[in-house]
Amino acid sequence: MQKYFVFFDDDYADCGGKGLDEFEKEEEALNFIQERITHEGGRRIRTLTDYTLIYGKKMDLEGYETVTKVRITP
Repeated sequence: MQKYFVFFDDDYADCGGKGLDEFEKEEEALNFIQERITHEGGRRIRTLTDYTLIYGKKMDLEGYETVTKVRITP
């Protein structure tokens, strides 16, 4: 099922200012963005460029290969 996702990067990471939330409807996602932009108390002014609206399907990720050492040879 397709959903709306909002990636946000509107504050410092240790303050909960980076993340991804999902919504059933576009209106809910846009309201979420509007609420975060207008919220007082952030460490900096938030703008629309701090948010990315995505429409799609959430997929599970799995590790494929782990690199333990990297060497650069001339």
